[in-house]
Amino acid sequence: MLRKDSLAVIILLTGLTGITPLSIDMPLAGLPPLAAAFGEPEARVQLVVGVFLAGFALAQLVLGPVSDRFGRRPVLLSGLAVYTIVGFACMFAESLDVLLPLRFIQGVAACAGPVVARAVVADVYEGKAAQRAMSIVTAGMGLAPIVAPMIGGVLMTWFEWTSVFLTLGLTGVLLLSMVQVLLGETLSQRDPNAFRLRGILRNYRDMLGNRTFMSFALPSMLSGGALFAFIAAAPFVLIGQLGHAPVMFGVFFAMVMVGFISGATLSARISQRRTPAQMVRLGNNVMAVGGVLMLGAGLSGVEHAMALVLPMALVMMGTGLMRPNSITGAMANFRDRAGAASALLGFLQMGGGVLAGAAGAIFALQAVTLAPTAFAITGFALLPALVFWLYPPRLA
Repeated sequence: MLRKDSLAVIILLTGLTGITPLSIDMPLAGLPPLAAAFGEPEARVQLVVGVFLAGFALAQLVLGPVSDRFGRRPVLLSGLAVYTIVGFACMFAESLDVLLPLRFIQGVAACAGPVVARAVVADVYEGKAAQRAMSIVTAGMGLAPIVAPMIGGVLMTWFEWTSVFLTLGLTGVLLLSMVQVLLGETLSQRDPNAFRLRGILRNYRDMLGNRTFMSFALPSMLSGGALFAFIAAAPFVLIGQLGHAPVMFGVFFAMVMVGFISGATLSARISQRRTPAQMVRLGNNVMAVGGVLMLGAGLSGVEHAMALVLPMALVMMGTGLMRPNSITGAMANFRDRAGAASALLGFLQMGGGVLAGAAGAIFALQAVTLAPTAFAITGFALLPALVFWLYPPRLA
């Protein structure tokens, strides 16, 4: 086993957090072909992403406390094993009614990766070191959304939609092998009461009632609405409405995620000189500027991919600046319950983001122009700055 604070472990943690965007973004280019193969409307095929996110969000509330009780390694190994098996099973689904439950289970299993990864960072690092480590992990995680749609586009060009799930299953095999060989247990003291219902409810009540935790969690949660609105609408706007090929969709998505990586990389460099609250404010402001630029282009009647892609890249740059610092700030007071804190934070980020993004996507998918999509994304790009201004952390 490698030392728990080694660079190789940071790289592994990056891969574990990247399992989420990989599982969401790789199938995106395959949604139109999947709709045609199953004879289903595009709106219903969107559930391939939605049910994964639902399973992912809900399972965090359980797996976080489980990792506080039984350790990080057992939760990771079990979750990745189920993820791998279900990934291969998705290949043999003969209808959407069969595929959707499998995707829900895959989402449940996948959440072990990021929940435990955040908890491991809290186990090993604190203070400025935790801020920097989380920024590095976040920056590396941004590679998955760049690579995943491009891989999905290539697979859809040469193979059938089943090749996407074969690739996800093989990814599970790789991560499972790496955890087995490289990652030791980082939890120094297990909490025997962590998985008791009363203890779980008490921990979550304490965190939800903690102003610092919530003030840092809310911007991250709301920014997810912008991302999920883009994820839901972009394939149909860029491929269906504007006529770009699936491979080009992967290129456009990569451009957006370069913004995210740039923001997180910049965060790792400058967070040593700024507090988490200062970094969150900076990221919120950058997101707001990107949203306003997108809305301006949409209202001006510009019908070009770059009118959506470039402002979204700026929104994601702000997210990259904000998110690692919001995680660090929220978890700082709960390092003794890092698994539960990571779980609740992830649930709020994913669950709230999914609900907000779904509302925006329903509106955006009715569009015959770019303006409604721009309007939905802009709303969620502006909200983090507003909420953090109205409800700042104490002593920030």
